[in-house]
Amino acid sequence: MASTLSIAQGTAYPVASDWYRMFDTSTTLIETQSLDEARALIGEKISPHDIDILDHGQDLNVRYNGVSNGAFAMLNARMGADVRIKPREAKSFYYAYTPLKGRARVYSREDELDLNEFQTMIVSPENAYQIDVAGQSDRLVIGLEASSFHAYLEMLMLRSLSRPLIFDMRGANQTTSQVWQSFVASIGAALFSTTDTVSRARVMKTFSEATMAMALELFPHNYRDELRNQKMDFDTKRLNVALDYIHANLRRTTTLRDISQACGMSGRNLQLLFKKRCGQSPMDYFKSQKFAMIHDALENASPGTRVTDILDRFDVVASGYFSAQYKQRFGCTPSQSIGRSRLLA
Repeated sequence: MASTLSIAQGTAYPVASDWYRMFDTSTTLIETQSLDEARALIGEKISPHDIDILDHGQDLNVRYNGVSNGAFAMLNARMGADVRIKPREAKSFYYAYTPLKGRARVYSREDELDLNEFQTMIVSPENAYQIDVAGQSDRLVIGLEASSFHAYLEMLMLRSLSRPLIFDMRGANQTTSQVWQSFVASIGAALFSTTDTVSRARVMKTFSEATMAMALELFPHNYRDELRNQKMDFDTKRLNVALDYIHANLRRTTTLRDISQACGMSGRNLQLLFKKRCGQSPMDYFKSQKFAMIHDALENASPGTRVTDILDRFDVVASGYFSAQYKQRFGCTPSQSIGRSRLLA
């Protein structure tokens, strides 16, 4: 095994800049130059890992940005030195690794696999493995707790699992990796824009299940044929993911592309599904829910609150156009609505 890994210079993936905007310094979970402290903090905040420096001439500079709640993790990880990482509690998590910059090399009992920039691999708890990471490389890491994943799969299968769920480590082609990364970028943007603790916990639970569903559909695994034979209503599951995404993002400017990426469907298919199930397009549904929430916020505004204060909370910039649309829907202007429930009480 080579002791160091070179940084591969590849063409930037189209959404590469999104990762660095998402994982800014406000999302830092771990930052240390101590190997012992890195082991302790990663074990405490994510899951226990053995970490060894491959080139002792390099300085360790560990930085993990992202979120982790013990059942779901979305991380951007950099080690600063060439290291070998081995999960100590291998049976606890499924990990999806994607090098955003540089390369990684994964060793399992059967294989030695190079993981190039923007290529995704899911490693299963049953795979005894270790991974060599180049010092200046960045990795996107998605962690899914094994027990939660198994429970989710059992819910889909409507029975107990007869064997462990194992993903094919060689199964992710370029298209699969790109769809996966677009999906993760979409839910990540929503997740990191949610600042209060209660809302973030709820959003993480929703997106954890959506991520499990996407992994099962995109990546080859030993239950794929059985799941397909079940003829499950994936449309319903995707619609629920889309609805959850919409309701979690009413305070943001959201596009059809954002919603379709979050639920893993093309924009056209999502339009057809919404028309069939909801009687309107995804964006019409989004707008109706957003207007309703703003209307409620205006009517229940506290004394001294201005219309612009409410609109700013919901990322509304074209106030004139919004006011005209609002009057069409509610028969009054935003200024006439503000504080009305309090005044009528």
